[in-house]
Amino acid sequence: MTRINLGCNRWKLAGFVNLDIDPAVQPDQVCDVAHLHYGDETVDEIYAGHMLEHFHFKDRDAVLQEWRRVLVQGGRITVTVPDIEKGIEEQRRSAITEEWLQQIAFGSIDYGGHWQVFTAKTILALMGRHFQDVDELETCPYVVAAVRWQTIVTGVKGGFPQPEKVSANAPRNLNPLKFDL
Repeated sequence: MTRINLGCNRWKLAGFVNLDIDPAVQPDQVCDVAHLHYGDETVDEIYAGHMLEHFHFKDRDAVLQEWRRVLVQGGRITVTVPDIEKGIEEQRRSAITEEWLQQIAFGSIDYGGHWQVFTAKTILALMGRHFQDVDELETCPYVVAAVRWQTIVTGVKGGFPQPEKVSANAPRNLNPLKFDL
């Protein structure tokens, strides 16, 4: 069984091949997660924790299409993203500072920043375009960061037709750490 943890950074998951573009974090494989070095339908499970927000919003369908490509039929994907609505609510309750809310929205420059924000509604809709049985989870099955300002969504690769290939709208650069402004 092949399980991959995309953009692992320092959060390595046991039982997964931990992938990251930064060799300094010592992943199992150095890899641009927008261009996976796996064949079609060769991965049983994907975890992408706080990764998708690092891609430009215009490229997110292409990224999810790539992740879908490598999943076997019935393979599971779990995506965790910072949720701007939950972050604002946490800040209103004084559970986090204004500075931390800015971090949720814009990310850290150390990791290329965030190129998009999500709410539970937007990530569920996005995942629903690529996967079946999409659902929001209360807790992450992989305890990486137990925070209240994130949304965790899971889905499976089903047999419905894949979204149209995005080759006509090919992304400019899917590498979240290299910018072409």
